[in-house]
Amino acid sequence: GSGGGLDVGAPSVAKLLWGRWHQRLGELAMQVRGAEAAVGPADWSPSAPYELDTLQHLFLFSRADTVYGGSDEIQRTIIAERVLGLPREPKG
Repeated sequence: GSGGGLDVGAPSVAKLLWGRWHQRLGELAMQVRGAEAAVGPADWSPSAPYELDTLQHLFLFSRADTVYGGSDEIQRTIIAERVLGLPREPKG
């Protein structure tokens, strides 16, 4: 923005880009691994807790990236109103 300050829309744009990229990365990891990605290790038993491996954790927890800190819809509204100068969304 003007005056050398942080662009008011930058955090919202960054969150939108990061969230979608991170989700796609998790989806790609699951596709590369195939069916194995959906199941636990061969030595797993119902009596022991199952720990997610790194890629399972990435896939499952990246789902939250588009929700925490404001949903994608909220981020788009912020960009529309504060960056593009569009009128506020009507309350209803």
